[in-house]
Amino acid sequence: QRGDELCFIDQHAAHERILYDRMLKMLDGDQISQQLLSPRLVQLSPGEVALVEELSQFLSDSGFSVEVFDERSVAVHAIPTLFGVNEDPQALFLETLDQWQLNRGAASQDKMRKQVAQMVCKHAIKGGDKLNEKQIRLFLQGMLESDSLPTCPHGRPIVTEMTKYQ
Repeated sequence: QRGDELCFIDQHAAHERILYDRMLKMLDGDQISQQLLSPRLVQLSPGEVALVEELSQFLSDSGFSVEVFDERSVAVHAIPTLFGVNEDPQALFLETLDQWQLNRGAASQDKMRKQVAQMVCKHAIKGGDKLNEKQIRLFLQGMLESDSLPTCPHGRPIVTEMTKYQ
């Protein structure tokens, strides 16, 4: 409630925006990699190994540290830690390769932002998720401290206001 208005918050859209802004700050600050305790070998086709060599700068910019191990595998030494949770290194690496192949081409800033928006959507609180009071307070605090736009990365409004009259 705010004065004579009631504010409805789309928790999914708001959480998407918070995660999106946090991720872009991490990308700008080059603080997105987590070194693995031991390298993870990922089996690929020879063509995919060649693709990894070609995409070395893109993978590095995305938070991966990868080197070719042999003609059919690569060693993943570090992965992006996008949301404070480490994904399965192999699954995350293969998903990134798949995403790049779907887009076919150099990763522009716009493509990177779209990819980040898709990734945060998967990790954001869902519309029907129940939050306890502590989670709600932390969530609202995060919204208030954010310099975010009033929409999610896809353009949906985060807050809908209704006056007492309405």
